[in-house]
Amino acid sequence: RLYRNNGNGTFTDVIRRAAPHTPWFSMGADVADLDGDGRTDLLIADMAGTNHYRSKTTMGEITSIRPFLLSAVPRQYMHNVLYLNNGVGKLADGAFQAGLANSDWTWAVKLQDFDLNGHVDAFFTNGVSRSFNNSDDQRSASDYIGQTEWDYYESHPPRKEENLAFANRGNLNFENVSAEWGLDHLGMSYAASTGDLDGDGDTDLIVASLEEPVRIYRNNAAASSHRVAVRLKGAAGNPQGLGANVWVASGGRLQKRGLQPATGFLSSNQPVLQFGLGSSEKIEHITVKWQRGHVQRFENLVAGRTYLIEEPSSAPPAWTRPPRKPTRYAPVNSPSLRRITHRETVYDDFARQPLLPYKHSQLGPGMAWHDVDGDGDADCYLSGGAGHPGVISLNEGNGVFRQIPSTVLAGHADSEDLGALFFDANSDGTNDLYVVSGGVECQPLSELLKDRLYLNDGKGRFTHAPKALPDLRDSGSCVVGADYDRDGDIDLFVGGRVVPGAYPETPSSRLLRNDSSAGNPAFSDQTDSVKGLQNAGLVSGALWSDANGDGWIDLLVCCEWGPVKIFLNKEGKLVETTAQSGLASYLGWWKGLAASDLDGDGDLDYVATNQGTNTPYQASRKKPELLFYGDFDGSGKKRIVEAKFEGQTCYPRRGFSCSSGAMPILRKRLRTFENFARSTLGDLYGDLLSDSLRLEANTLESCILLNDGKARFTIRHLPRSAQFSPAQGVLLSDLDADGFTDCLLAQNFFGAQPEIGLLDSGLSLLLHGDGKGNFLPSGPEKSGIGVPGAATSITTADLNRDGRPELVFAVNNAPVMAFSEPAPPERSNRLLEIRLKGKKGNAAAVGARITVKGAGIPGQACEVSAGSGYLGQSEAARWFGLGPSEAEARVQIEIRWPDGSSSKSVTTAGARKILIQQP
Repeated sequence: RLYRNNGNGTFTDVIRRAAPHTPWFSMGADVADLDGDGRTDLLIADMAGTNHYRSKTTMGEITSIRPFLLSAVPRQYMHNVLYLNNGVGKLADGAFQAGLANSDWTWAVKLQDFDLNGHVDAFFTNGVSRSFNNSDDQRSASDYIGQTEWDYYESHPPRKEENLAFANRGNLNFENVSAEWGLDHLGMSYAASTGDLDGDGDTDLIVASLEEPVRIYRNNAAASSHRVAVRLKGAAGNPQGLGANVWVASGGRLQKRGLQPATGFLSSNQPVLQFGLGSSEKIEHITVKWQRGHVQRFENLVAGRTYLIEEPSSAPPAWTRPPRKPTRYAPVNSPSLRRITHRETVYDDFARQPLLPYKHSQLGPGMAWHDVDGDGDADCYLSGGAGHPGVISLNEGNGVFRQIPSTVLAGHADSEDLGALFFDANSDGTNDLYVVSGGVECQPLSELLKDRLYLNDGKGRFTHAPKALPDLRDSGSCVVGADYDRDGDIDLFVGGRVVPGAYPETPSSRLLRNDSSAGNPAFSDQTDSVKGLQNAGLVSGALWSDANGDGWIDLLVCCEWGPVKIFLNKEGKLVETTAQSGLASYLGWWKGLAASDLDGDGDLDYVATNQGTNTPYQASRKKPELLFYGDFDGSGKKRIVEAKFEGQTCYPRRGFSCSSGAMPILRKRLRTFENFARSTLGDLYGDLLSDSLRLEANTLESCILLNDGKARFTIRHLPRSAQFSPAQGVLLSDLDADGFTDCLLAQNFFGAQPEIGLLDSGLSLLLHGDGKGNFLPSGPEKSGIGVPGAATSITTADLNRDGRPELVFAVNNAPVMAFSEPAPPERSNRLLEIRLKGKKGNAAAVGARITVKGAGIPGQACEVSAGSGYLGQSEAARWFGLGPSEAEARVQIEIRWPDGSSSKSVTTAGARKILIQQP
């Protein structure tokens, strides 16, 4: 439970709305500001094992608890939870990224700055009298008839475990220093308390253990670090000042502590607040906010002392709710927009392939924007899950939408829609619609896997054109368009995502050349003309982009269990150059891709989304995540085996219950969880591993791909906060109009295996660019962007034609969410909207590169794309930041058109919108 104080003597349980999930068994807890953002975070311990053996002997029979894993509200998961406070009433679990998700059978948690470096560290007491959760103890209530539970366990050995200490190195990086700090006692430790026992200014530790003396640990950190301590003297009724918050500003850092002595487990701490100052000797100020409402501030203080601060005796000021700080964006309040909803039909992927890492029936939706009825407004297509048709919604002006009933789309409701693309397929001047069929709710080569082309009559009414496409039946993902052969029309790349029932076998991806003539749409499969394209991998996303700047549009492809691949366009012929690009060794679960000039050098750089680092999967070059696929039980049926490294030893990632459920021979051979836990991957599967397919992932961070202009890349990780949850969609655009490209991520994924659960720690994230290839995160309390669901694609469209784009998220099994920027102040940064009008067959000038320059304006470059990010297509307009409104200089615009020709133009002073026609 999480009870919110309503301020009137009552409390309300808000756990369902505030917390994404909870621990399986909540043990000790403590609060502190762990990430240095000035807000109080909460760490709750569970009993998750810190090594492979302890984990696999305590997981239990997953099949018996699977229904609860899938239905509890909020969900409960078997690991510690680190609730990070994001300032908007939502808590996000960062335990895996912090390295604090597993701490064995933990009782007490103590959060203190033990080393006085200004960052709060963590200490855990561990051990228990007996191993009560040993998975081999399969006993029922009837086994205890005539005896107590202790009668059974009394003869068992105690379960002694090491206590653990983690040093906070900043930026939510925790390092295990248990042995280094001398705190790794092996025993059955329960309660712990902290306080400055010897008066030297640092925090000492007292630990109570079962069947042994109390241990006292003297801290010697004060000898080498500066610090300050604060004691409080409160008013009558609260003499210790419990509940007060104290802030200390020193050396450019602001630290917050709350006086809550009762933390951990059956213990209370000394009511003194210790602040480590590192090398700083001066304190700019100490601020105290008392429980009754008084606020005191003391400035220019000396470090190395203990300050006693007394609460004022006067009546406290009347409480008033602080005004809400303005945010850059606000949710679009449009009932008609909220009615655009994606719906899933629940499908059990794991019944078909029990050891899947995640479901493939929940990869959508995709979203596409274009004017389909000729009124100049951006209209929308949202793809539908299997059993639900996709929906076309016409924008009737000012962001009001009307959904069009379509018997044609309803006739294909049984297909799982993923990517979608509006483009002029037959050069008749109207925007037609291509929809990718994907998912696994059918057999391979099923009719349900045939992609669909719908022709537009110019008024938003669509008819199916089944003969326009070759008879291809691949379970696909994305579709992206460009005129790669420069014949004047849009060709397509369609990514192959999965073979139903046979993950991770490689599906076929397709290159479809547009061979249409007037009124006669026709596409031919040209995949065989490009070596390595058909079997590119498990493709999640793709992007047409001129990576080497030669005027010919190239193709980049995001692969799971592989690299981002690149196919350069050699005057109409695609050639893979991944090996020469610097990308080949970065093997990830790449999902989406977007392009823009991020470092101001004039070429196009990229951001590629990935799984992130806040899940049980923790890959590196030295210790990659592995997946094997083969016949491991002699049944003739191929199975999945995931593997991980612990030290230098490779172990199976999944537990005995799941593995033996899929391959019963394991239970017959091993019999116990104990035997399974002691077995390496080689012990279990031996030579069969060498006969199987082996896949590897060594990079799970979402990354920046900085281009040298010749399609050779330097890789940088996005900031750690961008790795907090799986990112799928990505948008690159100058959202604050300062002349530098910003980045927006669509986060979360709800289709992971039940033991891992919902990957729900993100709210989607805005990052501001600095024009040098770096990004600074802007959390929801500043950006106003918060998407709690499983967001997939992120697109831009000017829904109300005010010259500022709305940000629209497609969310799995939920309504779309859109955010708009309120009318900016008069002297705020300005945006310039540029639209291009190309030639017949490519009226949106897809593939054109736009470069903007001007006095006092950073140089900017981007492309007009048909499909980008993850399963997304934004409106064809592009927006550029021009800086403050007083800078009214003319803007120079250079266009390199899809056919390789170029043109230049200059805006009039103060222009906000411009339409440029191809010569």
